[in-house]
Amino acid sequence: LANPQGNVQPAVTTAGWSPAGYETMAAYQVRVKADFDASARQLKEQTGRAPRIMVWPYGAFNQTVLNLARDSGMPYSFTLIEGLNTLGDSGATVRRYLLEEDTSLETL
Repeated sequence: LANPQGNVQPAVTTAGWSPAGYETMAAYQVRVKADFDASARQLKEQTGRAPRIMVWPYGAFNQTVLNLARDSGMPYSFTLIEGLNTLGDSGATVRRYLLEEDTSLETL
């Protein structure tokens, strides 16, 4: 839960709420970093390779989680931000186009 009103938000971008109160920023960062580290560890155990790219659930991210993902070995992120990527981009946030059934080659 994101607040006492019962709203839900992606857990990666929102400090949690419980009847005891809101999660502190430090606790939020520890929780997210632990999740990233555990996910990376499991993927490495299953595939033999550590992940280098994060794909954000629901396209939701913020600078804090970008930094935490980088610190967990995932410096590149696929986002839902629409647009072109250029050689000068860092790759930290890779933009994309969402293709639809009627997308033509001319559109691309």
